Amino acid sequence: MKTFITLPLVYLAGRKLRTALTTLAIVFGVAVIFAVNTLVPTMLAALQSGPLGISGLVDLTIASATGETFDATALALAQQTSGVAAASPALRRQLIVLTGAGATASLELVAAIANPVFALAQHLKVGDRVSVQTPDGPQEYRIAAIGSDYLAVKINTLYISQQNLAQDFHKSEDVMLMANLAPGAKRDEVKANLEGLLQAYPQFSLTWSADWRADQRQIFDEAFLGLDAVLIVLIIPSLLGLINTLTINVLERTREIGVLRAIGATQAQVRRMVLAESLLLGAAGAAFGMLAGLALGYGFTQVLTATLTSRFTYTFPLAGLIFAVAVALLMAVAASLLPARQAARLPIVEALHYE
Repeated sequence: MKTFITLPLVYLAGRKLRTALTTLAIVFGVAVIFAVNTLVPTMLAALQSGPLGISGLVDLTIASATGETFDATALALAQQTSGVAAASPALRRQLIVLTGAGATASLELVAAIANPVFALAQHLKVGDRVSVQTPDGPQEYRIAAIGSDYLAVKINTLYISQQNLAQDFHKSEDVMLMANLAPGAKRDEVKANLEGLLQAYPQFSLTWSADWRADQRQIFDEAFLGLDAVLIVLIIPSLLGLINTLTINVLERTREIGVLRAIGATQAQVRRMVLAESLLLGAAGAAFGMLAGLALGYGFTQVLTATLTSRFTYTFPLAGLIFAVAVALLMAVAASLLPARQAARLPIVEALHYE
């Protein structure tokens, strides 16, 4: 039995380039699988603690998909609606940034929050100041924090209070209303009570936070399902490369296999020899692939943290590790089936005369 493990090792060591290229193909597949299995739970955790978790603080929103605004009377109507415990607006205005990161800002300056995309583009950190053009001239703000908003995750955004927005930009029109239901209030009744508001602003629609969370979760589940399909496609080149290498190796060792059969080796032993060769390549590819996948997963997480939200935190994916190793070994077994069958069925006499 030891001979049928030693022979593949010696043969693979003698074909360094072919062995390295085949192993590299497996490394690529395992690394991508491992990296993705690192990112998926990280993204789900960030989604759950971020937008899905935060949206649970609000029962409903009234907004326009095109970004149209409505005046402050809508807020008063929402607050006076039976079944609504509290309502708050959100305002928005496009900004012209005059200067980015500068000297440390005075605590007397108006506080603002920058999202990661804006902070990265303007080279800002907490405590810096940023100058923005307002209708009354340049206005400086102090970066009090760097935070993220799911709806503006890819847009350069600076957050200031509604009071400062009205004072500095003379902007008081709302783009969104957020409200919580009073204890014991029913959704259908509250929606019926809000019909008057919705009729006054037909371009706006009411969205329940629970329904929005369910829709977002479904979108992410479908995206991850598509990602799994892509991973399967990525495995195919590695599998074909391994099958090709094993087939060539069997052809080159036809006479050697004939000698082994002539001195008493069984067909099952020849199959195990090819399987051992495939498993050696698969194990080497899995080992190096996991190291590459760890680096890729950690790097992607740091990029997402810097550009989107700090809620992305790297965690070692034990389940992803087991899955990647299992895929590599199963791929090795599957790739060995056809070459092993071919090697075991070689006629002994013809194999001994093979040139």
